[in-house]
Amino acid sequence: MSINVDDLITDSNDHTEAINLAIQMSADHVVRFTGGKTYYISDEIRPNRGTRLVCDGWTLIKALPSFDFGGSNDRAMIHQYRDGLPVLYGEPGPTDRIYLKNINLDGSNIPGANGILASLQQPAAWQNVRVDHCPGYGIALCDTVQAVFHNLMVIDCGVGVRMRSAQLCYFYGFNVEQSAVSHLIMEKQNNSTSNNVYNSFVGVHLEGLYGQVAIDHQSGGANIWMNTYMAMTQNQICWRFASIGGAEPRAPIYTIISAGFSGSLDTITAIKDIDRDLCLNVHDHFRGFIPFFVAPNQNYANPPDWTAQNGVNVAKLTELIRI
Repeated sequence: MSINVDDLITDSNDHTEAINLAIQMSADHVVRFTGGKTYYISDEIRPNRGTRLVCDGWTLIKALPSFDFGGSNDRAMIHQYRDGLPVLYGEPGPTDRIYLKNINLDGSNIPGANGILASLQQPAAWQNVRVDHCPGYGIALCDTVQAVFHNLMVIDCGVGVRMRSAQLCYFYGFNVEQSAVSHLIMEKQNNSTSNNVYNSFVGVHLEGLYGQVAIDHQSGGANIWMNTYMAMTQNQICWRFASIGGAEPRAPIYTIISAGFSGSLDTITAIKDIDRDLCLNVHDHFRGFIPFFVAPNQNYANPPDWTAQNGVNVAKLTELIRI
């Protein structure tokens, strides 16, 4: 049977022990929170294999000033475990599944605060999850293999979302705002055999970036963005792509369908593709809107000539932009 956290609370000021006890006690792995209530934690919430943290309304989980994140990426408000072993930010595994529904985390702007550290596996699904005020990262998905996210929000964090060797992740409603560094960073996890591939983002809203690059695609390929809006400021980069790396490095494949922008459009770079030597301006190359752009699989050991006219080979660019 499911366990309601409120039934286990003995300390009205710190609910960490009650939440983790509910996780341990629940026979069906369902832990329920009361809608409209705020829960305060001084240490990690540690969901285990198959844990479901759910609320019928919205629940707020807020970090107390005494929460010590220790300056470590391996400390987070919700930190997934499997059979007693923690998910690690720097190394792959242990992949498993947790379920989140109607959960709002607030890191209280504690230095180094991180929101969620998870390593997911099908059929993991999150619905209506929001992370606020985490100067480290909002969400880190490490060595993840297939998961579905409905209505994900990350506001006022250092890096909104870090995907570290995450593949087959499907985002429906991806809203990241007020990020200090980047809204999304895709990078390869240490010693992982997988990469950031076959991920899809549908309904993307990004704004209020204080760093330079909104989506920093450092590793992976075959990812797709559909119906994207970005509010950018002068000299910022919307997408930056770099090679997958490895013994036979290849420029990443990616597809962008229906992307609109606001801000100083003539100073904003829509796509900076390191391996293809592409630097495409929002205004000059796309007139403020990308209907459809696809970058094919191209071994950058033999790159095409992109330098024929104003830094862009128009014939080659026409092959990529199919309107």
